[in-house]
Amino acid sequence: MNLHYKKAAALLMTAVLGIAALTGCGQKKLDGSQTAMTVNGEKVSLGTVSFESHYEAAMIYTYYGSFLGTSGYFDTDAGNEDGKTVGQEMVMRAAESIRDDVIVSQHAEEYGVSLTEEQNAKIDEVAQAFMDNNDKEVLAKLGISKEDVVCSLKLDTIWAEMLDPMAADVSTEVTDEEAKQTTVTYVGMVAADKEEDGKSIEELNEETKATLQTILDKIKEEDDIASADIDAIAKSVDESFSGTQVHFSTNEEDPVTVDKVIADAVKGLKDGEVYDGVLTNADESRYFIVRLDMAFDPIATEEHKGTVVRERREKKHQEIVDQWKEEAETVMNDDVIGQVVLTDKEPYVFKQNAESAG
Repeated sequence: MNLHYKKAAALLMTAVLGIAALTGCGQKKLDGSQTAMTVNGEKVSLGTVSFESHYEAAMIYTYYGSFLGTSGYFDTDAGNEDGKTVGQEMVMRAAESIRDDVIVSQHAEEYGVSLTEEQNAKIDEVAQAFMDNNDKEVLAKLGISKEDVVCSLKLDTIWAEMLDPMAADVSTEVTDEEAKQTTVTYVGMVAADKEEDGKSIEELNEETKATLQTILDKIKEEDDIASADIDAIAKSVDESFSGTQVHFSTNEEDPVTVDKVIADAVKGLKDGEVYDGVLTNADESRYFIVRLDMAFDPIATEEHKGTVVRERREKKHQEIVDQWKEEAETVMNDDVIGQVVLTDKEPYVFKQNAESAG
């Protein structure tokens, strides 16, 4: 999860903090007054890194906990050569995000950006609410002070305020070809990876492909394939199967919203045609059947133009930040930062406080 997801709506994020509370126990008390980093002579406390890290961890556990299962998340290997856990990687990313925030804030005056009295008052109010809503022992253990929360929220708000002026010269003109969207409807199923009910993996996957072929045959029997309700047809064959309509960027080599095998399969089709066969993706983990709804979807294309402009602005913004980072004198105190621990042995989550629950 990108730590800067919250930068574009910093004060919206603070509203969530205002009604949230962290809970947890067992972790060694942290001295948040230590200097985690120095950026062009400006010191950032470890408490600020702790706040950002535990806020992010709480977001993950609160809103995605049901998907993480019981096998742990933060204590798992991050898959890098340094052997760090996911939790350790998250803490370092939080520190790097704060470093970037500080660098951007140090250039705010150049763009005429500063916090208003109203913004400062709101930040102070929300920070105080966060401190009031959380157990003092928990906050002390995590090394988080009100000053740390205020620092984090100010940096987030300045970051958000800087987005527009830093990308002011980015073109907002987008052609249909640049934003071109293709719309497809597909039925997909994950391949089996273990035996079940006495059947081998191979047998289970053959059954899945046979079911998809049956669904495909029924679609082909329709008088008007282009308007056929693929979802209803799929469910009529097997309730566990369903149809999904999505748009993807036609010009992308590796589309984000659909598997590449789907994007490649519809290239030779006309609008309303189905691909004649069951598709298997590159790593053989999923199977699909697909219909090309529209090779060029004018409505989806028009909507995607806003995304293209946003991506241009983000790219421009990052280019400027990268240049500033090269010029900045930054000292990251890794040993100090490493004292912040995100672990499955002590997961922090958001909970509704008693007042807001009423």
